Amino acid sequence: MDATSDGGAPKGLRRWIGRIAVAAAVILVVLLVLKGSCSGYDNRRIVTEAINEAAPVKARVEEFYRKNGALPKGADAAAFRLDATQLRSARRIEWSATGRALVITMDGEPYAGKRFAFEPSERDGHFEWTCFAIEMEAKYLPAACR
Repeated sequence: MDATSDGGAPKGLRRWIGRIAVAAAVILVVLLVLKGSCSGYDNRRIVTEAINEAAPVKARVEEFYRKNGALPKGADAAAFRLDATQLRSARRIEWSATGRALVITMDGEPYAGKRFAFEPSERDGHFEWTCFAIEMEAKYLPAACR
């Protein structure tokens, strides 16, 4: 048996316990770092899902423009809406009554009720949608929206 200086556990055993404690601390730190980076990724993934859910509304707005020569406004805007019963990631997706933007209202933490939007621009029959934050923190938005 190993000699001990304090009458407790053998020196070799204390050394192994110390090594295991250090290894456990390192593993804990790595897991905490991964959890933080994954939760940020998950949040952006959920926002990206909401953007994908908006695609049919964008297409309907574009179709309306092609048929009518103008973007929907006022009463016409109500036809361009999806609510929580039709969505997984957003609380609501709707064309603004002013006829200027497609607004996405998020559901769930950490951004419940926060909004961001897409504004269309048309050139030679082709639409481009520019994303911008309303109340949403930039860190949750895709790079194209920041």
